[in-house]
Amino acid sequence: MVQGLLPRHPPLHVQLLRTSPGSAQNEGKWLAFWLRKNQFSPDVSKKIRRALRREQDKPTETKRKIATRNILIQQARRGLQGRSAPALRDIRKATKAHITLTDRLRSGYHRFWYEATQALRWSRGTYRDVPAMTRLNLTPSQRARIDTLAENYTTRFELRYPPETTLLNYGYLDLLDRASQTLNWSISRNQKICDVGSSHFAYAAALQAFFHPSHLIGTEVDGYRLFCNGRSRIDYAHGHIQDLPHTNYVVTDYRQYHQPAEIITAWYPFVTPKPLLAWRLPLSVFNPAALFAQIANNLVIGGTFVMINHNPTCIPV
Repeated sequence: MVQGLLPRHPPLHVQLLRTSPGSAQNEGKWLAFWLRKNQFSPDVSKKIRRALRREQDKPTETKRKIATRNILIQQARRGLQGRSAPALRDIRKATKAHITLTDRLRSGYHRFWYEATQALRWSRGTYRDVPAMTRLNLTPSQRARIDTLAENYTTRFELRYPPETTLLNYGYLDLLDRASQTLNWSISRNQKICDVGSSHFAYAAALQAFFHPSHLIGTEVDGYRLFCNGRSRIDYAHGHIQDLPHTNYVVTDYRQYHQPAEIITAWYPFVTPKPLLAWRLPLSVFNPAALFAQIANNLVIGGTFVMINHNPTCIPV
């Protein structure tokens, strides 16, 4: 649990799932998760086996660790065949929430507009807000923390973004910085990073400052949502990433997105249907099991999945 920078931000819960080549136990657990979510499809099994064979060729990898991973995979296979795979059962049970008639009517309304915007793909071009360029109205403790972050990460978001976006980026950077210290998380630079559910990707600058990636990709299922000013979400996203190196924004359903990454991040993913409806998305895009299965597919061996939630009960889901 990590306390946010701003008073209105409640404590957030950060979950790291790592496939560290130096930890057979963590790697085996993640590979078992990978197999369960994909029903042990032959393609996935072959992919894992090829990855393990590549690991065998590394001089730093011992035969004992390789044998341990293979045993864990076999245990996972036997567990699903015996219908005792708790992780898969729990995720289905947790996401099977009660859907009322009102929810279905709301979902139908949202689906109409979602599919209409997806078909129209409207964009007026890149939209860039006016930077703040002045000191923000903050408390002394907040100002001190922001100055520390700006010095440690050599960045000043207020020179590029309006006040709201500036505070958002400092808040995300503060959370990542505190999480790295609390969880003793060491981050290597120049990795490929993919962010799931990026909205208009206003926090892309914070991810850039913290990770220093070789390539940063933001994915969003509702990237063509229209606003009352005639702009679409993709217009704002392109404005937020305009000056960031090696950064892209992709409008796609991540369940059908097939691009590997060393680090995958998910900020407040929808694991229950009520929040999804509140954000005006249809139930047709709600499938947490498929979403996390695709994350497992795209995460390379040795990679890290970072998930941030408001509520600790979302983490087991």
